[in-house]
Amino acid sequence: APVPAPVRVEITKVPAPEPTSAEPAEPPPTDHERVVRRVGLGFLGISDLPIAVAEPTGTEDSAGLSPNDRVIVDVVSAPTLGARFWLTRRFGIDAGLGFSYRGGSTSSELGSSTADVTKQSVLGFLVHAGAPIMITELSHMALLVIPGVTFGMASSDVEPLFEENAPPPAELRGYRLDVGVRAGAEIHFGFMGLPNLALEAGIGLIFTSEWASATVGDQSVVDHSMRLTTTSFSDPWDIFRGVGSVSARYYF
Repeated sequence: APVPAPVRVEITKVPAPEPTSAEPAEPPPTDHERVVRRVGLGFLGISDLPIAVAEPTGTEDSAGLSPNDRVIVDVVSAPTLGARFWLTRRFGIDAGLGFSYRGGSTSSELGSSTADVTKQSVLGFLVHAGAPIMITELSHMALLVIPGVTFGMASSDVEPLFEENAPPPAELRGYRLDVGVRAGAEIHFGFMGLPNLALEAGIGLIFTSEWASATVGDQSVVDHSMRLTTTSFSDPWDIFRGVGSVSARYYF
């Protein structure tokens, strides 16, 4: 029987495709980057404003103060609300406003007689300005340095206890100036799906100057004090004392 001819099979090698360099995916923006050019509104803390405590004495022509040789200083607590706006990823501005008012009246009745006594009214307000600087950032946190200044004042007038030949009302005033710098962290709740919600805490060095004065007629008594302190908290609720120590805000 004839022998079949051998079958030749040619194998053609297909060149392997050249490897392509895949571009690395860009990392997602941090929570801090998401709030740049947005306005954050929130609670900045509570500031204690000084005010003098005194009463008018004497007569219309010879008015005086009680006490007349010193100033007793009380405080007016002013809760502060504020806003933060990041101009760029690194630089922002802060602004805050605080307000406090207390007053009222007391009424008493005896038979057909009615007596109304107006309570001493006290008004206090403050303004705050700051310039936050972002030092570094993580996914849900930004480390900040924040120079800032706060100015506040409180005022009240005390009427004399009698009307005939009475002295003029005593003018009570108080002023407070804070200048300092804080270092802290703004933590965003992006890990909970709320990157626009942030909580900030920090410590710092603050110079405080306070004046309290009482004036009636030609007599005036003034108390002035200064202090340079680091922020510290001796009680848990102290974290809310002082503008900027602990603040919460939401960016819109």
